[in-house]
Parts: sequence; structure tokens; C-alpha cells
Amino acid sequence: MSVQWIAILRDALAIVIARSLAKGLLGAFGASEAAMGAVDFVVLVVAFCAVGCASPPRRFVRLGLTGASSWAILLIVSLVRGAVGSHAIDLLATLLAMLLGGAASFAIVRPEREAGAAAGSAAAVEPPKDPPRG
Repeated sequence: MSVQWIAILRDALAIVIARSLAKGLLGAFGASEAAMGAVDFVVLVVAFCAVGCASPPRRFVRLGLTGASSWAILLIVSLVRGAVGSHAIDLLATLLAMLLGGAASFAIVRPEREAGAAAGSAAAVEPPKDPPRG
């Protein structure tokens, strides 16, 4: 199974846009830095839960690539804007949100098992055949 890079980029951009909208909306109402940080973290956890639910078979690969991509996009944007911030703290928050969101997605949607593994045997279970007509 190959990695769907367009889906990872779409998810990463959606996370960046959702975080920016949430911070902009809270900033417009004069929310404190602590409130904006808490809402930002909740947005991240919900976003990573959605990413994990969307791809159960390759959940952790997709979560890791999406998390790295969204953090890299935010890093590039902040460097272009000339903002000097704590990128290491943002990386730690992204990793923690990825862990919590991935765990929540694992609790919501379990990966499908092979037919033989679900039955508890190594052999594949064949569907019943039609009886001979005579």
C-alpha cells in the first residue's frame, strides 16, 4: 500500500487552517494566551482523531506524516513572516495531540482483521459453496 501524499497534504493544510481560524476568532474577542493555547490543542486533538479515523489500516503512518507536514507548514509560514517563536514547544504539542487523537481514533475505529485472524486460525476461511444441483 503506497502513501497517499495528496491526502496527507490536504489534512495538514486543513489542520493549519483550522488552527489559524480558531486563533483568529479567539483573538478577535480578546481571549487570553492560555485560552487560545487550550483551544488550539483541542483543535489539534480533534483533527488528528479525524485523520486516524479516516485511515484505519495505515493509521500511525498517516498520523506521523500528517503531523510532521502540518508542523513543517507552520514552521515555514512563521519563518517567512519573520516570527521568532518556540517551535520546539509547538512540535511537542503537535506530538502529544497526535498521540491523544490517534488513541481516540483507535478507540472509535478499529483496524479490520484478516478473515483467518478473526476466526483465530492461520488458515483463511472460505465462503460456503452452493450445493450441487442435480
